[in-house]
Amino acid sequence: MAETWRLGDVEVTSGVWATMRDGCRLVADVYRPVTRTRPLPVVLLRIPYDRRQSSETSYATPAWYARQGFIAVIQDTRGRFESEGEFVPFLHEAEDGYDTVEWAAHLEGANGRVGTYGASYAGYLQLLTAAAQPPSLSAICPAVAGSDLYRDWFYQGGAFNLAFAAWWAATLTIDVARRRRDDGAQPPLARALSDSWRWYGSDAPYGLDPIGGGTPFYREWLDHPRRDEYWLRRSVSELHDRIRVPALHVGGWYDVFNEGSVRNFVELSRTDPEQRMLMGPWAHQPWGTTVGTQDFGPRAGGPIVDRAQVDFFRRHLDPDGAGEAEGARVRYYVLFDSRWQEAETWPPEGAREQDWFLHSEGTANAAGGDGRLDSEGPGSEPCDIYAYDPADPVPSLGGHSCCQEANAPMGAHDQALIEQRKDVLVFTGEPLDRDLLLAGPVSVTLWIGASAAGADVVARLCLVGGGRSINIAQGVWRADQPLGVATMDEPLRVEIPLRNVAALAREGFRLRLHVTAGSFPMYDVNPQSGAPVARARIDQRRPATHVLHHDREHASKLTLTVLDRSPADSVAPAL
Repeated sequence: MAETWRLGDVEVTSGVWATMRDGCRLVADVYRPVTRTRPLPVVLLRIPYDRRQSSETSYATPAWYARQGFIAVIQDTRGRFESEGEFVPFLHEAEDGYDTVEWAAHLEGANGRVGTYGASYAGYLQLLTAAAQPPSLSAICPAVAGSDLYRDWFYQGGAFNLAFAAWWAATLTIDVARRRRDDGAQPPLARALSDSWRWYGSDAPYGLDPIGGGTPFYREWLDHPRRDEYWLRRSVSELHDRIRVPALHVGGWYDVFNEGSVRNFVELSRTDPEQRMLMGPWAHQPWGTTVGTQDFGPRAGGPIVDRAQVDFFRRHLDPDGAGEAEGARVRYYVLFDSRWQEAETWPPEGAREQDWFLHSEGTANAAGGDGRLDSEGPGSEPCDIYAYDPADPVPSLGGHSCCQEANAPMGAHDQALIEQRKDVLVFTGEPLDRDLLLAGPVSVTLWIGASAAGADVVARLCLVGGGRSINIAQGVWRADQPLGVATMDEPLRVEIPLRNVAALAREGFRLRLHVTAGSFPMYDVNPQSGAPVARARIDQRRPATHVLHHDREHASKLTLTVLDRSPADSVAPAL
């Protein structure tokens, strides 16, 4: 039975049921301003993480949204916490989202217009709902959501996002076990999460106990290492032509899903001028000033997302509201420049590509080697060679993952520890003679070979200054066929996207590029033996020799997107 009480000037009704088309009932809490003089728009948050905590690590409380002149509705998704049904990730969200939007539009005191918000899973399900086109849906604000479950969530460049996927599966399974009254499953899950880094390395991804045998959807993700029909029918990217609603896409430069947030904005903007994007200097959550070990300054924190959403909702949901005039379509934070910039497109108008070529005399191993970056094309240069042992993988120091730093590598970190390893090739530019503003995609083109039945290539861009080397963008490529010794003399050309980024490399800073063959536990370990990666036992891992060519016939390079810097003053934090 629903209960109603007050939180000061907000009335809360808890335990309100909505019936879906198949008879399954989902429960919600409804927050209304006590004083209402007219019908109000609804803002809807549907989450699988317990509506009673309402994603408060990311957003202001639902009561705060009610105080801004909305009816706020927070719902447990199907099969989660107090809602009925069975939870299968992503399976029912389009239909349930459609039915919930139409139900919410007819709540007492509603004006018939509904907007949705929410981060991560709650962001992705908004996009699935929008593609289903419920008539009352008038605006969406998907945050750190991605656009494709294969490319953004579970795999990158063919490598499995191990730390994120295993952690998320375990946290979801705790509630699955609770609902099944399986008291024996919860303690081992809690123990695994309390020492997750050791847990990730305890077995092959497929065999991780307890989620390996007790969480069917986790093994489904591993059973589909290619972007096949399993992923296509769950992909928002495949539904872009059906999303016809104003959207504010919120992302973070260090978020695991940031490429998908950018992709959603860029693709939907081609046909819809009502798309907006807000990109901050954040990891997945929470959205504050510090990411990893780097403080990006006071302008990076505060209720930036909440205020942006309220203004966006007022413009699109409330014709009698007081939304501010629309500004630029893109608002983005420049790393190491402590300021927000605006643009109408992404990349910003005037951005251009700039190539930096890799050079060495054959010993680019570690930061003390002779690897260098510059704009001069390669000459007659020897290749670089390194041995990589998957039994001792290069550790992940920060980066783009999710969702808690204690469980996954996240954010900006000094890379000095791994730059001492001989299995990390390091190419460093000379000190910059002027500021260099990066604003757009970063990628590398590499000519590689390996004496391995399988291999990965990881590339990472860093800024070097103030005695530190800070990661800002990273990518991975996994061979989809055995390389074999033939590639040692006949290298493969590999293009690896390193994500979009906005960052200021100040005069005197250096650019630095890492090339290696793994990053654990961000990605699962490639055994290099030809054994199926997801099931490869630790004793099936094999060392291999890797080569990187950068001569006239095989020009390996880093490609940046750069923008002429405006003369406006800023206060930049040191690295």
